[in-house]
Amino acid sequence: DELMQVDPKDGTAVRKIAAPYKATAGLAFGDGYLWVTDRKRDRLYMVQPKSGWVLNSLRVKKPYPSGAAFGDGAIWITDYEPDTITEVRLEELTPMRVLKTREQKVVFTHRVSNGGPSEVTDLSIWLAEPESRPGQKVVSAEVAAPDGKLSSAKDRFGQAFRLARFDSLSPGRSAEVTLTARVDVQAVSWFVDPAKVKPLAKIPEEVRRLYLVDEEKYLINDPLVKKTAKEIVGREANAFFILQRVFDYVTENMSYKLSGGWNAAPFLLKRKTGSCSEYTILTIALLRAAGVPARYVGSYVIRGEDASVDYVFHRWVEAYIPGIGWIPVDPNKGDADYPADRARGIGSLDARFLVTTVSGGDSDVLAWQYNSQAKWSH
Repeated sequence: DELMQVDPKDGTAVRKIAAPYKATAGLAFGDGYLWVTDRKRDRLYMVQPKSGWVLNSLRVKKPYPSGAAFGDGAIWITDYEPDTITEVRLEELTPMRVLKTREQKVVFTHRVSNGGPSEVTDLSIWLAEPESRPGQKVVSAEVAAPDGKLSSAKDRFGQAFRLARFDSLSPGRSAEVTLTARVDVQAVSWFVDPAKVKPLAKIPEEVRRLYLVDEEKYLINDPLVKKTAKEIVGREANAFFILQRVFDYVTENMSYKLSGGWNAAPFLLKRKTGSCSEYTILTIALLRAAGVPARYVGSYVIRGEDASVDYVFHRWVEAYIPGIGWIPVDPNKGDADYPADRARGIGSLDARFLVTTVSGGDSDVLAWQYNSQAKWSH
């Protein structure tokens, strides 16, 4: 499970890195990267030799890829059974590819129950409205609020909401808002060519204004956050490689633990544990401190069975890479044995999420929550 560099003069080992996965079959070098075929998963990996990072993962057209060669801006792949040679031209690879689509019906309900003894007044339930975006196509979305008054609104990040207002709620009674959506959820993969990444100076002003500023849980000017970001990034100027370094640091230093509240980045750097939300908070803080815009998305998790009830939600990061755009970053996927599996945390989405919320931080509607929120007086 290793790739080894040897001295061509005497064949002795110079250095070694972990192989992307356990079925390495072909190896080539070109444009400064290693191109590794995996005949178990039918994949071609783009590997940075110095770090061993899998920068991109491509599914090949023919099964059992066994050999690879690089030349004239293309990778040539031989396969074990069909006996063909396939050409993969780098300039023809699109930044985003849809791998699989699933049609789903999703019903989400936010219910507020008054256990008494006093009467609840001025009840407001905010429901984030899902929109079509990379990874999902919203075919229809209907919101119902029996006994409530519905209206529409947006927060400072442009997130759309439906607001249901209820004048009062007597003890023993409930109020609810329900979203019924029909969506095409997609498995999506990005291909990022580091040579096409533009300088950080090319980041649009609107993106800078919303997603490079400080927020109360990021604290990007905190001495520990600034020091850690500087140590991680060093002199690296390419936004994609900065992202790789931050991702590598967070996944190496954080352990998943679902407990406590959503603490700020300086606390997380010391505690080194957290949920998906805290992985997200720390990753965004370090990216912004390093000059890379970042935001978070919140979602429902769709199991996809004909009849299922789920109470599982998930949050992850989106990083803005100039010249490429927004790409998904899920640091929770970094806890894996093989580099190819860890690489799925950058530029990859499974067909099991319905994103409802896109936010840069403390929303004037949901605060740091996602999906929905309720407020009332009593």
